[in-house]
Amino acid sequence: MNEKKATFIILGTITIILLIIIIPIVIITKEQENKKNFPEYKNIDITAKNIKNQNSESYKEIKKSLESDYYFSKETIITNYDYENTNKNIKDMIWNFIFSYELQNTKYMTSNNKTDGVFCLSKKNTISAFKELYNIDITNELDLLPGYHEYVYKKNGNYCFIYKNVGNDYDNEIKIAIEDMSMKDNTVTANIYVYEYYTNGLDNEKSNINILERYIENNNYSSANNVVINYLNGKVTHKQLKFKINNNGKFFKYKILSSKILEY
Repeated sequence: MNEKKATFIILGTITIILLIIIIPIVIITKEQENKKNFPEYKNIDITAKNIKNQNSESYKEIKKSLESDYYFSKETIITNYDYENTNKNIKDMIWNFIFSYELQNTKYMTSNNKTDGVFCLSKKNTISAFKELYNIDITNELDLLPGYHEYVYKKNGNYCFIYKNVGNDYDNEIKIAIEDMSMKDNTVTANIYVYEYYTNGLDNEKSNINILERYIENNNYSSANNVVINYLNGKVTHKQLKFKINNNGKFFKYKILSSKILEY
């Protein structure tokens, strides 16, 4: 009995030591992988509790983090969408898919031709990536994708996405302002202003962008809207997003459940 007890103690001790060694290695490896595949990645931890009070420091910090997050801002321009609505605009979904994809995340690509501006994913990874971004199973619609030949074609069983054409379509800067947000069952609902504008890097443009950023920081949305429309010749969209955070996502760090235009 004593020998068995001693054996259990030794095995337990070894297990604890291994966990102490392995867990930090796993965490560090994951962080390194995120940094490599998602260079602009920020780990944002949202719970219903820490955004319940809009005057709390946690709410303000999360709001600020989301407003400055590169990957989140790209997904905010997704057009009207609801994963529960069976009548979906496949063309817009493909465009937004390509626009939101981090091109440095080559781990899951079967090929990446920078000259032609095309990356390819296997059938399996295409399905998984659409699931991560849109929370839908695209399997039954896969045959429709190559029909939008300006953005996607099929080659050797893989789906190839023409990001060069998406880049030619869109060259705007994006800033966002979160008006309010709440969370239920791991789903965040946020009312936001999306600001899109083109800039040549001129001094007056830089000055107006600085003013815009201050208005966003101070929650002065009407003045921010005015700067974008009248001084940056841009576009303002007031919308409601429902989304989840994919901190462990392989393809996208945010899952968009719905995107709905609100009255201005």
